[in-house]
Amino acid sequence: MRLRSAPGSGAKVSDEIRSRVVVAHHDALRSDRLAPREAGVASFDVISCRNLMVYLKPHAQEQLMTRLQKTCMPGSLVVIGDSESVRTASGAQGESPALVPVEPKTPVFRVE
Repeated sequence: MRLRSAPGSGAKVSDEIRSRVVVAHHDALRSDRLAPREAGVASFDVISCRNLMVYLKPHAQEQLMTRLQKTCMPGSLVVIGDSESVRTASGAQGESPALVPVEPKTPVFRVE
């Protein structure tokens, strides 16, 4: 699997990778499903939520992160914006899984 160069556009994703990726719009705070219908999955390996939380109040941020964490299997990644932060402490039993930074000072977290 690799990226192929496309004339004038930098790079093109190979068909093999493209067939494995679902890009879908989703209202993570209001939807009755944790995953959008067009995704056809119950959980995600990677969720990118860059530059969204800065527009939400603290309560909505916590609600969003709880829903996203519950949608991920252990070992999945959650990516947020550089200026955003999340609570990374382990949750108690029944709470959402913990988010652990992949590297210090990076906005990428692993779900445990």
